[in-house]
Amino acid sequence: MGKIVTVHSYRGGTGKTITALNLATLGSVKCKDVCLLELDFRAPTLYTVFDRHADFWMNDFLDGRCEGESILIDFAKRYGTEGRLLVGMANPRMEAIRVYLTRGRRWQMSALRRLLSLCKKLSEDMEMDYTFIDSSPGIAYSSLNAIVAADLTIVITSLDRSDLDGTS
Repeated sequence: MGKIVTVHSYRGGTGKTITALNLATLGSVKCKDVCLLELDFRAPTLYTVFDRHADFWMNDFLDGRCEGESILIDFAKRYGTEGRLLVGMANPRMEAIRVYLTRGRRWQMSALRRLLSLCKKLSEDMEMDYTFIDSSPGIAYSSLNAIVAADLTIVITSLDRSDLDGTS
């Protein structure tokens, strides 16, 4: 059964996304089947890294507008990796970011259930060795959902006092 790893930070700009991206890419280069899910809905950036807009986004899946497989794009062939490299990106459009910021507790609980079901499907049915989740920084519902879904959470921090205090 695959492992779910969330990469989290207290604030933005600490290297959380690049760490998650590097871990996922390294795993797929080393013949592991890997998935990278972006749950940073306030500042989505994976679409720029992969230079690709998706037909369906993580937002669409969590809203119940599509199934989990619909959001996953396999980049293994593009990058010549031995293992699968599936990526589910968050919608970068300003309207999608605004909508996410208005989401309440009820929606977040539903999103958690959908995220947990996707993680289970990735681990068990799709036989992913690892699923890396790039969480939203700070203490927000989506970051807590990402941590709850994980077997392991990696916390990225800088040596800045406010970052250390917030992380603790």
